[in-house]
Amino acid sequence: MNAQKQLHIAIFGLNLRTLNALKAQIQDILAQDIQIHWCSVSEPNLDILLINDIFFETPSIQNLMKTHHFSVLRLISNTDKNSIIEDNVLYLPIVDTTPILHWLTEHSTQQIHQSPELSSSVLQVEHDTSDKQKFLTELLDPMNGKILIFDGHGQLGLADVRGQWFFREPQRRLKSTDYTLNYTYATMSQSLQFAKSTRQDLKFWLWNLLWQSPDFIALAPENGYFQLKYWPQPEDNADRRDILRMSACFIQGAQISTVSEQLNLPIQRVQQFIAASLGIDFAYPIYAGKAKYLSKNQQKPSEETSAVRKFFGSLRRRLGL
Repeated sequence: MNAQKQLHIAIFGLNLRTLNALKAQIQDILAQDIQIHWCSVSEPNLDILLINDIFFETPSIQNLMKTHHFSVLRLISNTDKNSIIEDNVLYLPIVDTTPILHWLTEHSTQQIHQSPELSSSVLQVEHDTSDKQKFLTELLDPMNGKILIFDGHGQLGLADVRGQWFFREPQRRLKSTDYTLNYTYATMSQSLQFAKSTRQDLKFWLWNLLWQSPDFIALAPENGYFQLKYWPQPEDNADRRDILRMSACFIQGAQISTVSEQLNLPIQRVQQFIAASLGIDFAYPIYAGKAKYLSKNQQKPSEETSAVRKFFGSLRRRLGL
C-alpha cells in the first residue's frame, strides 16, 4: 500500500460559510491518496494558497510570495463566471468542480514533486536593505490591528499593533529569525488562541528578535553615523553590559566603526545593535557633524576626559553600580 501524499493548503480572506463550503468541495474532489492539511498562511511547508483577491496585493502576502515557494489561486465572487479559472483566478461560487479539480491536480503534483534543491534556492532570495526597512515599518503600522507574525520556522506570536503588545507563541524556542519574517492579519479564532498568553511590549520584543538575527545587519552600514532615540531593554543578561555601553555612545550620536574601536567590540555586534534599533524606530541616521561621541584622535584632551567621565558615570547609573 502506497503512503499518502501530504498537501498543505491555506485559504485566506473568506467568510466562514464560504470557507467551509470550499474546503468540503476540495476534500471531495481530490484523490484519496492525497492527505490534505488545512493550515494558515504562516505554515512553513505551505503548498497551495487560495486567497480572496482583495488581499492579494497586501505587503504581507507579496512578501510571503517572495520568500516561499507555493502555488496561488486568487478568488473572486462573480456569479456570471462561476467555476471558471483564468490566469490563476477562480470565480466563485463553484458550480462545476471540473476546473478547480484540474488546477489542484496540476499544482499539487508540482508541489509534491518539488525538489529540495529548488526549494532551497527559492528561500535564498536576497532582499535589499530598503525592502527590509519598509517591511518593518509596515509591520508596525497601527492600522494593521492584530497580526500573526511568522517566518520559515513557524509562528512567533500575535501582535496587537494598535495596543503595542505582543503575545509570544509558547512552542517557539528559536530566539532569532531571518529574511522569511512575515505577518498576516489575524482571524478572530487566532486571536483567541493567544488570549491567555503573557503579553509584552511589542517594540522591545521586536528589538530583541532583530538583535539576535544577522539577516538584518545590512540595515546598519559600518561607516554610518546614527543617533539613538530610546534605550532598548535587552532580555538576555549576558548582553546587557554591551548593549548599555553602546547605548551610552549612540545616545550622543556616533559612528558605528568608532564605537566598535572605542569599546573594543566586533563591528558586526555594533551593526546588529543599530540594525535592531533602526528596525523599531529607536534610532535614525545623522550627518557626521552631528556625532558627539568621537574617537580619541578626534577629541581635544579636555573634551576627551569630560566625555569619558560622562560615559562611565552614565554607565554606572544604568548598571546600578
